[in-house]
Amino acid sequence: MTRRPASKRSSSSLQNVLLVLFFPAIAALPFLSLIQSDAPGACLADPQSELPVKLWVYDAFLQPDRIFGGLIEEIRHPHPGPLNNPDLLGTLVVGGLNGRIGDCGAYNLLVFLQLLANAVAAWRLGSAWAGDRLAGLGSAVTLGLLPLLLVYCVAGAITDMLNVWPFLLSLLLLHQAWQGQSAGRALGAGALLALGFVLCPYNVLVFAPALLPLGLGLYLGLPQRFGLAAWPGGKPALRLVASAALGGILAGAPYVIWLKLIMAAPDSQMAAESVGATRHAYP
Repeated sequence: MTRRPASKRSSSSLQNVLLVLFFPAIAALPFLSLIQSDAPGACLADPQSELPVKLWVYDAFLQPDRIFGGLIEEIRHPHPGPLNNPDLLGTLVVGGLNGRIGDCGAYNLLVFLQLLANAVAAWRLGSAWAGDRLAGLGSAVTLGLLPLLLVYCVAGAITDMLNVWPFLLSLLLLHQAWQGQSAGRALGAGALLALGFVLCPYNVLVFAPALLPLGLGLYLGLPQRFGLAAWPGGKPALRLVASAALGGILAGAPYVIWLKLIMAAPDSQMAAESVGATRHAYP
């Protein structure tokens, strides 16, 4: 059994320490805006954002019978009824901690953790594709501080859409399954994709269009040009697709059924007649 030289071990340890410090630093960068004197209190959000609505949502949905949605008596237009899209993660973090560290403390912690998760997940995915964990840091910066996320989700307080990490980890597991590590990873990939849908139903609209070019690229053999293994044909490919689909169905189907029930309820705020009464046209 050979031992690595002490210099290589110390170099690897230093890299690990720098990595541990790097990701929190990336996630903390947007909070520098709070140094400005006109910042909205201590919460990382624009004064014109949905922050007041979000803080209400976290409390309104915290009760056990509302955690996945439920009857909201406080809404009076056009009449009380069930709401969907309760921002599940935000409700658990902010609604569970605001009594201890305050609304803004809990809210900022939520945003920080989501940015941190995005950066780490992007690094893992980028490192797997590049074959170099240091090269993957570019992915962490690019996706961890994506302008769309900073402008729309962070400044706009759209915290549920800030959950990009499940989709990145889903692609990571699919990539690992594709490389032949384990077909079970494809099952996890489907489950993570479903988790991303549960945390933010309309985030699927952002990532679904990526499936067409991804599938076309696999068909044209683009992976080999980047030094990756070719897409497995025949039964291995079918097993990967079936495993990913099974993971998505097991984790996502109950949520889809629940959404349909919520939207079909007579007093639902998301029913067609309710939306039609409050909007001149569907968005």
